[in-house]
Amino acid sequence: GVITTTGTIAVNPLPVTSPITGSTTPACGGIGVVYSVTDTGGSYVWTVPTGSTVTAGQGSSSITVNFGTTNGTISVVETNASGCTGASVNKPISLMGCGLAADFSAGVTSVCDGSTTIFTNQSTGTSIGTTYTWNFGAGANPATATGVGPHTVTYTGSGSSSVTLTITEGASSTKTKNNYITINPNAAIAITSAASTNSQTICLNTSISNITYSITGGVTGASVSGLPAGVSGNYDAGVFTISGIPTISGTFNYTVTTTGTCTQTSAAGSITITPIGSWIGGVSSDWNTPSNWVCNQIPTITTDVFIANTGISNYPILSSGTVGTARDITIQSGATSLTVTGNRLQIAGTITNGGTFIATAGTIEMKGSAPQTIVVGTFAGNTIDNLTINNLAGVTLSGALNVTGIVLAKTGNLNSGGNLTLVSSSLQTALIDGTGTGDVLGIANMQRFLLTAGYKYFSSPFSDATVAQFSSYLSTSATIPNFYSYVENNSRDSSGVALNISGWAKYITTTNLLKPLNGYAANLGAISTIKTVVLHGTVNNGTNTVALYNHNGKYTKGFNLVGNPYPSPIDWKSPSGWAKTNIDDAIYFFDASGAADEYSGIYCSWVNGIPSSEHPHTSIIPSMQGFFVRVSDPISLNPPNPPDQSQYNLPTGIPGSLSMNNNVRTNDLNPVFKAATLDDRTILRFTASFDEKSSLSDAFVVYFDPLSTLNFDKEMDALKLMNTDQSVPNLYSITPDVRQLSINGMPLPVDTLTKIPLGFKQLKEGWINFNAKNISQLPSDMRIYLIDAQEGVSQDLKRNPKYRFYLKKGEYNSRFSLVFSLSGVSKPIAIADQPAVILEKMFKIIRSGDQLYVKVNLPLNTKGDLIVTNMQGKTLLQKGVLEMETVEINQNVGSGIYVVTMISGKRKESEKILIRKDYE
Repeated sequence: GVITTTGTIAVNPLPVTSPITGSTTPACGGIGVVYSVTDTGGSYVWTVPTGSTVTAGQGSSSITVNFGTTNGTISVVETNASGCTGASVNKPISLMGCGLAADFSAGVTSVCDGSTTIFTNQSTGTSIGTTYTWNFGAGANPATATGVGPHTVTYTGSGSSSVTLTITEGASSTKTKNNYITINPNAAIAITSAASTNSQTICLNTSISNITYSITGGVTGASVSGLPAGVSGNYDAGVFTISGIPTISGTFNYTVTTTGTCTQTSAAGSITITPIGSWIGGVSSDWNTPSNWVCNQIPTITTDVFIANTGISNYPILSSGTVGTARDITIQSGATSLTVTGNRLQIAGTITNGGTFIATAGTIEMKGSAPQTIVVGTFAGNTIDNLTINNLAGVTLSGALNVTGIVLAKTGNLNSGGNLTLVSSSLQTALIDGTGTGDVLGIANMQRFLLTAGYKYFSSPFSDATVAQFSSYLSTSATIPNFYSYVENNSRDSSGVALNISGWAKYITTTNLLKPLNGYAANLGAISTIKTVVLHGTVNNGTNTVALYNHNGKYTKGFNLVGNPYPSPIDWKSPSGWAKTNIDDAIYFFDASGAADEYSGIYCSWVNGIPSSEHPHTSIIPSMQGFFVRVSDPISLNPPNPPDQSQYNLPTGIPGSLSMNNNVRTNDLNPVFKAATLDDRTILRFTASFDEKSSLSDAFVVYFDPLSTLNFDKEMDALKLMNTDQSVPNLYSITPDVRQLSINGMPLPVDTLTKIPLGFKQLKEGWINFNAKNISQLPSDMRIYLIDAQEGVSQDLKRNPKYRFYLKKGEYNSRFSLVFSLSGVSKPIAIADQPAVILEKMFKIIRSGDQLYVKVNLPLNTKGDLIVTNMQGKTLLQKGVLEMETVEINQNVGSGIYVVTMISGKRKESEKILIRKDYE
């Protein structure tokens, strides 16, 4: 079943509270302010602003409030008798005068001249009825304003401008806010003084001079751009300074720019750095005078040299003084010139020459660290005197270069590429110095100037030169081959028999190599022809060796034709660099004479510092020069026996070798004309020539050396090579071991008489002039006589150095001799199986009218006594005499027979004379 219950629900309405009455703008901190709502019998809960309190009536419809200092809201909530709560009723409260403050903000507190800022009201605690008055201060536009704002103000000028905001509440309540705006001027920049300039010209590697800027306005600093390396700028307290030492040259335009919040500015300037090395030539042409260069600085090896073509009155000449140095050299086109003469210019970089670079009497040293190139036309006439390579990276010739002096690859190589020519003239022949650690690479050319032609002995300074290179220089009229090699054991087959013949072997195949250290004979044609022979190839350098032999051939006699293998002279007496195995010490040269043909000439020799020639060779052997040396005889061939052919162990022969390295090379540019060195040994030179106009002579030398013997000494003597010119007789001495010598070293004679047989050999007959050309070094107590055994002549060569005689064609080895005497010779004397020596009388009687004289004939510096006696032995005259004194003897004696006696040392000679006076 359903049970139903019935009841009643009462729905009570919510209370509706009336608006709150009371002041909305009570006094700040007001006491006992009443607020109420219409009382409807309910209960009321009141809330007040923070800091305010309800002092009475809480819960009722009316309350009393004591206010604090904070604005807020008064609220009340009513609950009726039914227990229902209504909505909150609120009343905003703005405390009158409580916390009133004038305040504002600006966009910035620091402005730039001509810029604007916005002022915004930020006042607090104000109430209704408040007015706002603004005063923006000096420089402001507008100057004043009213109203809350915001206000936009523009400032001009500079300095500090006071901003004031005044708030007036009612009639008397005033609040004021003061603040300041800084007006900053825009940036300004200026050079500081007349002593400072923004545009300067200075020298490279010197300091910038006093470039300073004063900077004002709204700036925080400054910067600079465009300065050269080594130069910088610095800002400090309104001053910007540019300083430093430029490390590069040129003109640099720079800009100084300010930094800061206001409008900035900039200043421009320029710095011109003049490079050291610019030639001005204001004083002279002397490279080593500082005032001739920009900045008074002579270039160094890191300096680029520049020689302009305008504004120069004196162009540079590097002669005396310090060696010149430069990195790059630029010579402008036009009448510009640079001259190196008698000095050295070191160049580390490149050469750009549009003018004239003269070094025909100077040295150019390429001293870079990177590869360097010398192009064609760099030097005037493509010619310099000396070239030194001092660059490990090497130097290349890209065009022709003629060197008249010395090429030295000191460090690094010179790459010739066929462009280097060593020039030869009548004055000197260029050479390659062998002391460097570098090489001359590629093909080079070498000249040899010859004042006369005919047959010349040549050698090649190149490893790959061929006979073909002589083709254009050889005689075109020769009836026999015009180019020969020399084979010491040359032989030919004649009816199946091998015969020793001349060592000359034709060598005319054009592809034949000119082997290093080998000598060759070239017929260059008529002797009167001046020629310059040019060879080319890969330069010989370092050690060169050749095997030599002595087969004692009838004509070759162990002689071998060798040659200087280097493009420089060599010194036969160099203390190092030679390896001479079983080689005589003498060397032999051939001087073409060509008086009658293209083939003839005279041999000259040199040994132990002694030359045979009247115009002597020395130990210096020129480049491209062939010369003879001789492999020594076996030691077992003891003198005085002639060589035993079996001793030579034919056909092998006696071996020898000649080896040399760069230590034997010398830088003698003119060995042909080099004078003989001074020698304190006694050196006597004799010549023989046909008694004909402009005849040539052959020479023979005797010298005294305590280490020598009368026999042939391979270290002291030179054998005789017979001349090929029939117009020149051959003169030589003959040793006890039957050797014919052109240079005869012997010990100083100590015996009373020492004899040296002389030999003559000529290809035609005629009168011959013998001449004691130079015997001035003979000791004063020694006389020297030429003995002609056939004619019975003994001639004192000190008194009369010339002797004339006639010889038919042939060889004369027993007719003539030289006799050295320590006392003089008065009668024939036999000397060890040799022909008698006829010596001169000690005096001669000379008559002149009725006068009678004794002509003394004593050796040089020799004293004697002259005595005249009658037949009874009474002495009528006795007088000391000297050398060749003349004494009158008949002035104190009458007519009669007298005896004249001369006594000198151990010698005594007497002669009877008849004196008859006319008046008796």
